[in-house]
Amino acid sequence: MPIWAIIYFILFMFIMIFGAYCSYNDKEPIWYITTDVITGVLFIFLGLGFWFHNLHSHLGWIPMVFYAVAMGWEMASTPYDLRSILQDEENTILEKTVIVIIAILCAVPMYIISGLAVLKK
Repeated sequence: MPIWAIIYFILFMFIMIFGAYCSYNDKEPIWYITTDVITGVLFIFLGLGFWFHNLHSHLGWIPMVFYAVAMGWEMASTPYDLRSILQDEENTILEKTVIVIIAILCAVPMYIISGLAVLKK
């Protein structure tokens, strides 16, 4: 596993934990926070399978279901998350823009890596 991938996975985990912390402080429902964290953990698990083929190759079709469920949650929760970010009165427009760009730049590669890992057999 290349060093850039290790750094990226650590960054992804940090952003996931920070997002859960912010959601908790914003009084989001616990089920919502838990689902977000589980989804992030699934993406990390599936993404690691890109470099460690034996990690989920023995699970058969289950990783594909994990990926579909995680992507479904991300697609369903993204409009709510964007609305929450954009309606936050504590941040300026520039800060909101930076938050959205960082989230996109961090999430999209993980979706791609995880998807490729699931399809790669």
